[in-house]
Amino acid sequence: AFFTTVKNLVTNVAGTVIDKMKCKLTGEC
Repeated sequence: AFFTTVKNLVTNVAGTVIDKMKCKLTGEC
């Protein structure tokens, strides 16, 4: 269960970072 929670957290953080990078690169916010 702990591993799954960490995996979900990492996935969420990665998704947020990717969205921010896309926002900066494409200007679509």
